Amino acid sequence: MIVDRIEMAAQYRGLSARLDAAFEWLGSGAASTCAPSRRYEIVEGVFANCSEYQTKRTEDGRFETHRKYIDIQLLLEGRELIDVTDPRDLEPIIAYDAEKDIAFYRRKEGGHRVVLSPGIMAVLFPQDAHMPSVAVGRPETVRKVVVKVAVA
Repeated sequence: MIVDRIEMAAQYRGLSARLDAAFEWLGSGAASTCAPSRRYEIVEGVFANCSEYQTKRTEDGRFETHRKYIDIQLLLEGRELIDVTDPRDLEPIIAYDAEKDIAFYRRKEGGHRVVLSPGIMAVLFPQDAHMPSVAVGRPETVRKVVVKVAVA
């Protein structure tokens, strides 16, 4: 997991060509005008999904993992918590779906808690089970972009 300000993304250049393309797209400001429920193709193996939703209480959350994609999550408006932990410490509740590239796990205590606010990105790798969309205090409406970066 990487958590940093989006303007610091250049220091992570060279990890992979696809991550470079994702960071360049995010750094260009293109995400600031993205429309909810729309998919943006960046380069082969890299795309972005924009969404707007209400954050939820921690007890209503569940962890997820991906195998094929790295997530770069960036809030455009609002604040939310993302809990991150090792998936080996979790109990699966929905088995991995290769078509959707996602598995779900029961919520648990522990791990790391990250507060996302506009300008802060979280880069979540396949080994990072994460529970996004959690309210910071009271639920609120957030606008978010998630860039999906193929690992292979």
